[in-house]
Amino acid sequence: MNMWQFVADRLFEFFAVLFAVTRLIMFGYVCWSAHIESAAYFKHSFAATLCVILLYLLMVLQVYWFGLILKVAIRLLRGHGVEDIRSDDEDEEPEKKDSKKDS
Repeated sequence: MNMWQFVADRLFEFFAVLFAVTRLIMFGYVCWSAHIESAAYFKHSFAATLCVILLYLLMVLQVYWFGLILKVAIRLLRGHGVEDIRSDDEDEEPEKKDSKKDS
């Protein structure tokens, strides 16, 4: 196995664990605190409720992203290679417009 691939796999594992701890556990506490504990200190207004709803929406996105990370981790554990599907080509030419003028 290539040394750089080994390093990349270990860094991905570290990233996955760090993502789970910070984005799911710690951010989950922030959402819970904003929803439950804030009632003792602030009146619930429309703005406060909207902020809590947006925090929970962000939490849903975090769970979705963690699911994608788990998919990649499972592929790695099964021994399948993981490839980056993003394009490396940033010099793509825009579609050429027809230069004919209508008369």
